[in-house]
Amino acid sequence: RYVYRADYADGGFLVNELIPALKEAGCVAEGSWDAEIVPALAPQPGDYVIDKNRFSAFYGTRLEPFLRSLGVRTLIVGGVTTNMCVETTVRDASQRDYRVYVVRQATGEVDPARHAGALTTMGFGFAYVVDLDPMLEALRQLTGVAAV
Repeated sequence: RYVYRADYADGGFLVNELIPALKEAGCVAEGSWDAEIVPALAPQPGDYVIDKNRFSAFYGTRLEPFLRSLGVRTLIVGGVTTNMCVETTVRDASQRDYRVYVVRQATGEVDPARHAGALTTMGFGFAYVVDLDPMLEALRQLTGVAAV
């Protein structure tokens, strides 16, 4: 989950210099509506939520030690925005030698050209870019669960 402290003390260069409008508008601050996980994706018992305040889910978070402790070596990635958070996380994961799959229909970006460019870049050197249905079928075969 992308979230800043309410006072944005953890906002860094992005919030303080590049896009100060994020702070001015109160975007993704603790307790704000847009920092909350949408009900359809609400964590279930046994799920984990890793908070981040940078585009990469690896930077300054507990994600990597958590994944390693579970023996995870393959990641299936989706999210927004494709060319910022998704691509930065995928690049970081790839550099750490995770096998990464990006689900095309589980990513999004306002600008279709940036979305397409990010998918192309990730598919060129950082991940397998795959479609949703084959990924669901592969997961079903691995887990024996009809809907994942």
